[in-house]
Amino acid sequence: MLNDAFAPGWTAAIDGRSAHIYPVNYLARGVWVEPGRHTLVFEYHTPLLRAGWLMFSLEFAAIACWFFMRRVASVRGPAASGAEGDQRKP
Repeated sequence: MLNDAFAPGWTAAIDGRSAHIYPVNYLARGVWVEPGRHTLVFEYHTPLLRAGWLMFSLEFAAIACWFFMRRVASVRGPAASGAEGDQRKP
């Protein structure tokens, strides 16, 4: 038993083989280990981390495109976008 929070994202390995993690005392996590000398490794991988980075990247790209389009439109001026300015003849 490891007196640490039982949460999604934890994996365990005993002697290099995957092991099931059980909730112990409602809050902690534990692994069943046979008697004898063993190496137990707990690893944590944040759930949905890749999905979060993907969403961040897509949003960043969308904002960068929006800024680029605004910059191009401001350099070309209002006539390039189809808007007729107030053109009075003297």
